[in-house]
Amino acid sequence: MKKADIERLLFYYLCGNETAKEMYQGNNITYEEFDRITYILIELKFYNLLMEFWDEFYNQFQEDIDKSAEDFSDSFEREISRCEKWLYQFCKEAPTQELQGILKEIFDIS
Repeated sequence: MKKADIERLLFYYLCGNETAKEMYQGNNITYEEFDRITYILIELKFYNLLMEFWDEFYNQFQEDIDKSAEDFSDSFEREISRCEKWLYQFCKEAPTQELQGILKEIFDIS
């Protein structure tokens, strides 16, 4: 089994149904969902899965990624707030309270 497959199994174990559905949507995924999942994978240090996910969707969102990189310096605080919200929501969607607590510790969320 590849590292990305192990990371995928762990990711699906940790995440709620909504995030899992987003990963399965394929070409129906939005840029916002792509950006959110990418950020969460980075925070979890699931780099092998991240590379597969990125390879699958990069071409679909290349223009959005380039535009987002240009706009990043203008909205740094807003971006931090958005990312914190994503992590909090990911924790909240975890299937058990125990996993929610573990994720909050990993992400350093109070």
